[in-house]
Amino acid sequence: MKRTLNYIKKDAVLCISLLLALVSMAFVPLDNEYISYIDFHILTILLTLMIVIAGLQSLGIFSMIGSMFITNVKI
Repeated sequence: MKRTLNYIKKDAVLCISLLLALVSMAFVPLDNEYISYIDFHILTILLTLMIVIAGLQSLGIFSMIGSMFITNVKI
């Protein structure tokens, strides 16, 4: 039980969104068109964007850009 509570605290957004998704299923009945509600084109674009961002992050591009911004700031 304690392990479950720690997981919920750690991933609160995931748990809340899962709970709300389950609650929304009570208001939208399952039918044959249910799978058409999902826009796989947009999901593919978002997945590609996440992969590109993760690649740039692993190369240290964002750290480099952040360092350039910080060094150019004059207070």
